[in-house]
Amino acid sequence: MSEINIERKHTLGLNRAREVARHWVRQAESSYGMACVYTQGEAGDMATFSRPGLQGSVEVTGDTFRLNMTLGFLMDVFKGVIEDKVTR
Repeated sequence: MSEINIERKHTLGLNRAREVARHWVRQAESSYGMACVYTQGEAGDMATFSRPGLQGSVEVTGDTFRLNMTLGFLMDVFKGVIEDKVTR
């Protein structure tokens, strides 16, 4: 198994970052068949996601998005492609 960890700073503020994260969750569910759970907190939010061979989370704060993803053995072959898509 391998991991993908990406952190991106932003200047959106928490409310706009939440909108972006919720849009990503809807897209991940419909386009990639992921099971997602979005939990809103006071200072930041957490979106968790999974599908066979892949699981992870996105932490959303007022100035940062942090993605942590674990790829199963079969998905490890696509690590580079997944990282490229996520960073775009």
